Amino acid sequence: MPRLYLLTVGTPSERAIAKAVGEYVHRLQPPFWELTWTVVGEVGYRRGQQEMARRQEGERILAKIPPRAFAVLLDVLGQEWTTEELLVEVGRWRGFGRPLVFVVGGSLGVDDAVKQRADVSWSLSRLTLPHALAQLLVAEQLYRIAMIEAHHPYHKA
Repeated sequence: MPRLYLLTVGTPSERAIAKAVGEYVHRLQPPFWELTWTVVGEVGYRRGQQEMARRQEGERILAKIPPRAFAVLLDVLGQEWTTEELLVEVGRWRGFGRPLVFVVGGSLGVDDAVKQRADVSWSLSRLTLPHALAQLLVAEQLYRIAMIEAHHPYHKA
């Protein structure tokens, strides 16, 4: 089974959100999937240093993407899918036999180098979301599609 990663910039500062992300990651362990949550540190910056910080965060992200991995970047301009469509896409991506990495950038977005490395971009919504909330939504949707695959009653659409 290909390895799955949730790669995020920073851990949610809101304890409840961080706990919820951790809970979904925990629930996704075998016998379902094996998901690892990897966090790279946010880069502090002063006014006018956003580009430098975004570039440094991008370098940190790229350093953590495993070789040969299929990278899915969360991006407001990415493709939107229903849960059922996402189930099909994730199944297809897992079928490549490569590690599968879901990348959630920080509050500054991601550097162009990360966008270029991504194999596909996924948009949760056309709304701008706090990155902590995006982390939670990705973890929940991965859990949801794993439960659909397992014929578990969690998904009631």
